[in-house]
Amino acid sequence: MSFGKIIKIYHIGDIMKKVAVVDDELEILGMLERLISREKNVEVRVFSNPLSAIDEAKAGHFDLIFLDIGMSQMTGIEFLKDLRKHNYKTRVVMMTGSPTLDKVLQSHQIGADDFMLKPFKNLKVIIDRVHFFFDNPRKENKMEVNQITQETENTENTENNETAKPEIND
Repeated sequence: MSFGKIIKIYHIGDIMKKVAVVDDELEILGMLERLISREKNVEVRVFSNPLSAIDEAKAGHFDLIFLDIGMSQMTGIEFLKDLRKHNYKTRVVMMTGSPTLDKVLQSHQIGADDFMLKPFKNLKVIIDRVHFFFDNPRKENKMEVNQITQETENTENTENNETAKPEIND
């Protein structure tokens, strides 16, 4: 069974933000759907099958995706790899009930923005993440992010070299 319905749309304020929740656990989908849809200016779509969500995600239809790692049709890692080939801008929060260091590192290397453990003990943390990622959009693409990082490092190195002048003793 696949969900793909829009649950609530708020037209209060300026820009609508779009959130996708991709998880094969219907309880998690329902809980995140109810929780996130309470936020103003947020459209939430839920998908119990990642194959139903991947094309929209690659096309950039979402600002933020909550993505389960352990799904049978396609793992969250496979979903994220496919997404990042086409879309680096969408923020992605990986979710799992069985964390391993390997999953966390692999998710981060592929381009996940955050990692959450299920079951969720504090639902406020989810809303805090929604607000944080909406307030801090990702750069357009990985190349741009890497270029900015490199420029920052070069600037810091130049500043350090200028301030560290040798002393001359006569």
